[in-house]
Amino acid sequence: MALGGAGGVLIVEAHNADPYACVPGTMKTRKLWHDRAEGVVADGAIRDLDLIARDYGLSVFARQRSPMGNLPFLEAYEESVPVNVGGVLVLDGDVIVADDDGVVVVPCQHAEAIIDWIDEQEGAENFVIKLID
Repeated sequence: MALGGAGGVLIVEAHNADPYACVPGTMKTRKLWHDRAEGVVADGAIRDLDLIARDYGLSVFARQRSPMGNLPFLEAYEESVPVNVGGVLVLDGDVIVADDDGVVVVPCQHAEAIIDWIDEQEGAENFVIKLID
């Protein structure tokens, strides 16, 4: 978490035998808030969700909520390494796009092409909307 910064997203790989153990909670997300990060994506549980969203304004995407902490079930020990979240490889520098429908990981080397495709798609959708209206 020391490498986080403005606009960043904390990605948590939390494969664990106990599905209720979680890494992100008030303390870790407070650090993200101070760093002006955008949010958290956790392949595991999260606690303190209401406080994180309300007080810190961070977007949170997680498998489930839990009142449990991480220790002794799960320990954070690496950063800026490849992780597997939801069966998707996430590398440092990848672009994370998330909304109420889910989370998409865009490999950093494809980000510019994807942005161009999105612009084209929005243009096509706006054209169809005008036809419908």
